[in-house]
Amino acid sequence: MVRIHDLRRMRDLHKEVRLHLNQWRGHLPKAWRERLEEVDPNFDAIPTIVKVAPDVQLIPETGRIFYALEEIDPTNVRVVVFGNDPYPHPGQATGRSF
Repeated sequence: MVRIHDLRRMRDLHKEVRLHLNQWRGHLPKAWRERLEEVDPNFDAIPTIVKVAPDVQLIPETGRIFYALEEIDPTNVRVVVFGNDPYPHPGQATGRSF
């Protein structure tokens, strides 16, 4: 249940994602940078009315947002699908990523 005072502290998801992923290429493993050089996130696809609770952590504290790609050779991959894996509490993924 969200209380009224929590609603005032809600963060704008569109702004938060843009802030956290502004320099996303720098987080890619080196082997993947060239492979994804023509890819750009569509920040504008996130509705500006979507809010995030103040205690929700969007990016893991380590900053290793693409760590799943570190041991994968991009020449062996045909498709990469990036999804959302919300962290309601530090270190607690909900398992909704794909």
